[in-house]
Amino acid sequence: MRELEVRVNNKRLEVQQAPKYLGVRLDRTLSFKQHLEEVKAKVTSRVALIHRLAGTTWGACAKTLRLSTQALVFSAAEYCAPAWSRSPHASKVDVVINNALRIITGCLKPTPVSLLPVLAGIAPAGLRWEAATLALARKAQKHDWHILHNTTTRAAPLSRLKSRLPFNKAAQEILNSTSEDLSRDAWLAAAWKQEWEPGPPASIATSGTQEMAPSEADTEEASESTDDASEVGTDQLESNSDSSETESGGELEEAAAGWTSKNGKVFWSPTNTETLRYVPAARSLTPGPTHYPVARISDPASSFALLLTDDILQHIVSMTNLHGRRSIAEWRDMDTEELQAYVGLLIFAGVYRSKNESTLSLWSEKSGRSIFRATMSHRRFHQISRTLRFDDKLSRPRRCDDKLAAFRKVWDMWTHRLPMLFSPFSEVCVDEQLVPFRGRCSFKQYMPKKPAKYGIKIWANCDVKSSYAWRLQVYRGKAAGSPSEVNQGIRVVLEMTEGFQGHIITCDNFFTSFALAEELLRRKLALVGTIRRNKPQLPPILLQARARAVLSSTFAFTKTHPLVSYIPRRGRNVLLLSTKHRSPDVSDEMKRKPVIIKDYNRCKGGVDNLDKVVATYSCRRRTNRWPLALFHNLVDISHYNAYILWTSIEPSWQQQKPYRRRLFIEEVGEMLVTPHIMKRGRLPRSSAAATMVSDLQGAAAGPSLISERKSRRQCHFCMDRRVCRTCCKCGKFICKDHSLSICSPFST
Repeated sequence: MRELEVRVNNKRLEVQQAPKYLGVRLDRTLSFKQHLEEVKAKVTSRVALIHRLAGTTWGACAKTLRLSTQALVFSAAEYCAPAWSRSPHASKVDVVINNALRIITGCLKPTPVSLLPVLAGIAPAGLRWEAATLALARKAQKHDWHILHNTTTRAAPLSRLKSRLPFNKAAQEILNSTSEDLSRDAWLAAAWKQEWEPGPPASIATSGTQEMAPSEADTEEASESTDDASEVGTDQLESNSDSSETESGGELEEAAAGWTSKNGKVFWSPTNTETLRYVPAARSLTPGPTHYPVARISDPASSFALLLTDDILQHIVSMTNLHGRRSIAEWRDMDTEELQAYVGLLIFAGVYRSKNESTLSLWSEKSGRSIFRATMSHRRFHQISRTLRFDDKLSRPRRCDDKLAAFRKVWDMWTHRLPMLFSPFSEVCVDEQLVPFRGRCSFKQYMPKKPAKYGIKIWANCDVKSSYAWRLQVYRGKAAGSPSEVNQGIRVVLEMTEGFQGHIITCDNFFTSFALAEELLRRKLALVGTIRRNKPQLPPILLQARARAVLSSTFAFTKTHPLVSYIPRRGRNVLLLSTKHRSPDVSDEMKRKPVIIKDYNRCKGGVDNLDKVVATYSCRRRTNRWPLALFHNLVDISHYNAYILWTSIEPSWQQQKPYRRRLFIEEVGEMLVTPHIMKRGRLPRSSAAATMVSDLQGAAAGPSLISERKSRRQCHFCMDRRVCRTCCKCGKFICKDHSLSICSPFST
C-alpha cells in the first residue's frame, strides 16, 4: 500500500494508520474498533478498582460504589460517545459496564443484563449515548459558530457505507421525535420509562406535558368544527375510507414482507397452526452392538481384534517388510505378532500419558517401565517406527489422483468395519475432527478454533449416547485447478448419514441449510442445527436483534420447518432450524431457552466428546509422516470403539471402578504384547524386565516345569538326603549337588 508523503520544513511527516485526535483513535473505515478496544482496557482497570472497594462483609456502601462508578467508569466509557456509539464494536464497552453494574448491585452472573440498570438506578448505556447525542445536536443547532451547526441543520446525505449511521442522521432522528422544551434528563427518563411500559408507542415529546381541561373557547371551536364536518359531502367520505384502506393494506404488506424469506421463495408464519405433526420413521436395526460382534467377543482383546483385524495387520506387515528390505541392509522381517506387540507398546504409552515423552525415557532402566524393555529393544522399536509403511511406494504413481494413496487401503479396510459392528441410537452428530499434524501434507488444514489448529480434517458421524465413531471420511481438499466446492456441507451430511432411517441428525451452522433439511425429510430423517444468518431462506423479522428484549424467543414456521431466534444477551442472535420440533415450546428455567436449543446443546457434543476421550489415553507420537499420524488416530479410535462394544456386551465388567476404561486399555495392551514376549530368546539386561519375561515364559510352560513339590523323598543319586526338588525332564528327585540350574524360575 502506497503511503502519502508530506514534508514540512523539509521534514517528512510520519504516517499513522490510526491517529488519535482529541482522545479518539481514528481508523481508515471509521469503525472505531481500535479506540473501543483501548477504552475497554482502560475501563476494565477502573472496574477492578471498584471491585476492591466492594465486599460482602466489609467495604464501601452501595451509594459510595454508585458514585465512584459514575465518576471513574462511566466518565471514561462515555467520552465522545456521540461519535462512536453507532459502531458495531460498541458492545465491547457494554460488557465492562455490565460488570460494574453487577458490583454495584451485588448481583450474580445469572441475573439478566436488562435488570442491572434498574437495580443500580442508572440508565442503560444505549440510552445514555443517545442522550449525549441529543445534547450535542441541540448545542450545535443553537450556536452558529459550532463546527456541527451546518451538519445538524441540513438534510443528511446518503451514506456511502450501508453499515454506518452518520451522526447527523442519528441526531435528526432524535430531534424530530423530541420537543424542544424537554431537557436531556427528562428525555432520558421518558425514554427509559417507555422501554419498560408495554402498550402502543407514544411520542416522547408528549411525555412531559400535562393534560388540561378543555376551556369554553375550545368547546366553541369544537362545536363549530362539528357543524362544518356535517356539511362534508359523500365524495370526501369515500376518499377518506379509500385512504384508510390503502394505509391498512400497506401495513399488512409490510407485515407479510417481514415473514417472507429474503429470496421470496419461502413463506413463514408466526404460528404453528398449519405445521404438520412430526412422526419419526421406524428404525430397522436395534441400537447397540450387532449380532456379528456379540457372537465373537469373549474378552477385551477379541473386541479390539474385530477393528484392527488380521487382514489389516498382515497388509501392514507385508508393506513394512517390503520397504525394510529396500532401505535397511540388515533388516529382519517382522511378523504379525511383532506388529501387535508394537501396537501394544503404543497403547501402553498412551495409558501412562507418555505420548510426549521420549522413547529413551520409556526404555530407561531407572525412569522407564519394565513392560517396554521386556517386549522389545529400543533399537527395534525405533527401527519399526521408521520403516512402518502402508502401501508400495513404487506403485503409488499409478494412483496419483488419490491424495490418500499412501494410506488408502488400510483406511478403507478399517472404516468398512465400523458400521457393521454397531448400530447407533436415534440421535447422531455430524461434525469435523482434526488430527494434529504439522508436517508436510497436501491436504493439511488450518482450523483456528481447534486446540491443535493444524492437522488433517476428518468428517465424523458419531452416536450421541456413546460417542461411537460410526463413519469417518478424510477431507483431502479440492483438486488442483478445480473451483471451490459448492454446498459441501450438504454433500458431507448426506454421505455420512447414508443408510439411516428415523434418526435425528445434529450439526452446526457449517452444514445446516434449508435444502439439507428438505432432503433429509425425503430420506425420513430429522435435522436439528444452528443456521447462519446469511441464508436466503430466512425471514428478515428473525434477523432483527437490536430492538428485542434479552432472553426473548421468536418462532417462525412452515409446514415442516420450525425456526427459532433466541437473544441470550444484547447484540447476540442465535438461529436454529429443526424438523423434529413442531411447537414453540420454551423451558421454565431462568434463561427461558427454547426446547430446540436445549436439545441441540445436549446432542451437539458427540464428536467433541470423542476427541476428548481419545485424547485422554492417546498413543499419538511425534512424526513427520502423515500416514503414521493417521495410523495413531486409527489405533486410538479402535480401542475406544472396542471399549464401547465390550461394555455394551458385558455391562457388569469392572462396573464399580471409575477408571475401568484404563483397565480395559491395559488389558488389551497386555494381551497384544504377551505372545511376542513368550517368543523372546534372549532375556533383557534389566533385572525387572528379565524377571517379567521369565515369569511369563515359566507360567506358559505349564505345571510340568514346577520344580518344587510338597512331598519330600530321597535323592536319586546320593540316597542320603531327603529333598523336594525334581528334574523338569524325568521328574526324579535330586539334591542341589546333583542339579544344574538353567534359569531362575526352574532348575534341572
